Order: sequence, then C-alpha cells, then structure tokens
Amino acid sequence: MYLGAVENPFGDPFEFRVPRLAKKVAAGAEFIQTQSIYDMERFEMFMDQVRDRGLDSRSTSWPECFP
Repeated sequence: MYLGAVENPFGDPFEFRVPRLAKKVAAGAEFIQTQSIYDMERFEMFMDQVRDRGLDSRSTSWPECFP
C-alpha cells in the first residue's frame, strides 16, 4: 500500500501550490497525482519550483498529460 495525494498545479493563487504540496509530502505522501495538464508552460513553472524545494526526490509525480 502506498500513501498518495492529489495536487492541482493550476489553482489560484499559484504561489500557494508548491507550499501546499510540500505539506502533503511532509505528511507522508509517496506519490502525487495532478489534475489534467493542458498548459505545459505553467506546469513547467510549477515543476521548477517543486525541484527547487527537492520535493521531486521525496515523492513521485503522476501528471495526467494531454497534447
């Protein structure tokens, strides 16, 4: 069994997205499933912040991507 959580990288206010994610990872989330991704540019900004905080090494992201 794995503990998981969800995250919406596109919710407002955008600057709260990564700190919220950090709380979920600190609470034990081993994987994160995102909302569907249609805006790759904004998702890249989100993931840059995730990597800057080292959250990508503490959990696995399962983004739902659509071209």
